[in-house]
Amino acid sequence: MKNQINKNLIIYFLLFVLILLLLVPKEMFEKPTIIGAVLAQVRIIVRNAPTFDFNLTNQTINQSSTFVLDVNCSDADSGDVITYYDNFTGFEINSSTGLINQTSFNQTFVNDNTINISCSDGLFNTSQVFVLTILNVNNAPVLSSIGPQIATESTLFTLDVDATDEDGDNLTFSASTTLFTINQNTGLINFTPTLSQVGNYTINISVFDSQLYDYEVISFRIVRGPFCGDGSCGSTESCTSCSSDCGSCPSAPAAGESGAGEAGGGAEGGAAGAGGVAPALGPARAPYHRCDEKWECSDWSVCSLDDTKTRKCNDVNKCNTKQKKPAEIAQCEYQPTCNDGIKNGNEEGIDCGGSCNPCIVPNCFDGIKNQDEEDIDCGGHCKPCEIKKFAKIPFIELPTFIKIPKHFPWILVLFISSVIALTVTGDQVYVRRIRKKEFEDYRKSITKYRLLRKKIYKFVINASIITLISSLYIYVFSDNINNMKKFAFIPIVIILLVPIAVSAFMTHYSYHEYKKRMKEKRMKQTHKREILQLIDVENKLLVDVEQKLKDRIYSLALQHKVDNYPALYNEINQIYGILSNLEKSRKNRIDSTKMSSDIFKKISDLIENQTLLKASKEYPEFMSILRILEYMQDNLNINTYDSEQELLDEIREASKPHMVTVIKSSLSLVKIYDEFVDIYEYFINKHANLEKIDRSISSIERSFTEKIKGIAKKASLLEIIQKEPYFASLYNSLIELFNHYTKKMELSAKIKDL
Repeated sequence: MKNQINKNLIIYFLLFVLILLLLVPKEMFEKPTIIGAVLAQVRIIVRNAPTFDFNLTNQTINQSSTFVLDVNCSDADSGDVITYYDNFTGFEINSSTGLINQTSFNQTFVNDNTINISCSDGLFNTSQVFVLTILNVNNAPVLSSIGPQIATESTLFTLDVDATDEDGDNLTFSASTTLFTINQNTGLINFTPTLSQVGNYTINISVFDSQLYDYEVISFRIVRGPFCGDGSCGSTESCTSCSSDCGSCPSAPAAGESGAGEAGGGAEGGAAGAGGVAPALGPARAPYHRCDEKWECSDWSVCSLDDTKTRKCNDVNKCNTKQKKPAEIAQCEYQPTCNDGIKNGNEEGIDCGGSCNPCIVPNCFDGIKNQDEEDIDCGGHCKPCEIKKFAKIPFIELPTFIKIPKHFPWILVLFISSVIALTVTGDQVYVRRIRKKEFEDYRKSITKYRLLRKKIYKFVINASIITLISSLYIYVFSDNINNMKKFAFIPIVIILLVPIAVSAFMTHYSYHEYKKRMKEKRMKQTHKREILQLIDVENKLLVDVEQKLKDRIYSLALQHKVDNYPALYNEINQIYGILSNLEKSRKNRIDSTKMSSDIFKKISDLIENQTLLKASKEYPEFMSILRILEYMQDNLNINTYDSEQELLDEIREASKPHMVTVIKSSLSLVKIYDEFVDIYEYFINKHANLEKIDRSISSIERSFTEKIKGIAKKASLLEIIQKEPYFASLYNSLIELFNHYTKKMELSAKIKDL
């Protein structure tokens, strides 16, 4: 929306300047009325507008390709300089040469871009418009470096593999191994190796974005953990649990020896204290323990550009010391390759020459500024670069005392009025022509044309207001060109504000027009909803009536009232089964009308979404959806079937092409639209399920009515019913239920007719 307003502002500003310069009455210069002495000479300079050397045509290019276009304009006036302009932010046009050279385009420009190229000689502008279609190019995901890995059996190994994607695609991770499984969505590896898996492996870990992928082949080593008998004392072993690895525990000396040592304090005691004999283990001393570091390392990585290689070392004994830890970084000699992006080895250039592919010799057609070129592929020993001249604003010397009469620019008013009249007439003729089509064809045509029609009338309103302002301004200052230049900022500011005001007004009008259409649509559906409400009332009444009939039939059976009438018992038993099936189906329908907690949470999150709140102020389609969601949130405990139908209609409206273009302009709106689709699918499935249940209920009700009709045709059964009052009362209740079902069928038939 903002980009469109900015384009309109530029167009209207250029239109105003062109009108101001071209349509000032010629009498101001050609027929001046001299009322005093002429103190200066008048020099009138005839100027020509620049012209394009060739027409600009629509072009299509990939997002990652280089777009080159050399725009050339000529001017019949010698000495004029041509300056080039464009209205597109995706590239820069050289203002003096007209050359466009853009290497690639970011994601925001993927689509059809309407581009206006202008040539100016300082006074006149000439423009051409073409459409540049930029096709989306998928970028491959990038897998973060993993490197060699090492794991220990019976010990949990965890590795989080990461990857990025410039396009924001959903990534899928995979690994070519049966040792473990990698989480496809997060890239997390989490497993505990077993003893049978000890060994060296080569594993390919890759990431895929559904089209392209990246991968890394790593060395993966699984080593055995500490165990008694491996010749190394681990952190979980001691002299008592594994004397073969940790050594025997020192024995405690006898009590007398200990006392003698303490009392004598002589040479023997000193020797014992110095380590000749280990001191006694008191009752509170822990068993003798030591931990031998046992380091296992993975294979060295490939030598990198900085002449280093790395590996990962793991202390399987988990001693928590690093006295014997091997080096994990070592020096190496890098072996140059033909794809490392630097000039090394015997290469003559970057990854070319020598043992690599030959280097491309610079020339005058490679699209690069090299050799002794002054610009891209021109100058030096290439063809000379085209020299563009700078335009000069014509100098008009006017007499000091000249009286110029005021003139109203009727030519401008007549021209714009003609354009507006032709535009409005063409619109009316087209609308009248498509109204003659069949209703369905007319509806499709007017829906497709509605967005263009809005732009047409926006142009008509803007052109009318701007023409009026420009005409009045020219008339007021037509006798004083200096004041016309001095106060030019006043109409410029007003003209810049006109499109904004008109856009705001039409947005407001469109919203109320949209509300009017929706109101008419709802009025057309009122009768249908009234019928549905009557059916709903009937259903609620029938639940109680059916339950009472079941109870009466059950009571008659318990009292053995029908034991002597097997034919009547058979019919009543079948009716009881029909009523039981109806009870189950109606209960199932009530449960199916309830909203799931997941959808309710989605609705609550959307109501609080700031992006949706902002978009609803600009687009009536979003405003209607938001209002329905708020109503459904506030009325969770009642049947919101009608509101759900309205919501489905509004989401369909938001999925039309003109709204899809708006949604694709913002990633946040795309996410909101995806939430709409989830809600839409849920309610579509919900209503389909309800319709299926309703059809099942209708089928059961029809079987009931057929059963009652069958009883009414059997004279023997009617004779039994007339003999006993309780049978007659039950039969009358069944007839009453029969009438309810018949009424429901008639209402359903009316809905089909609508």
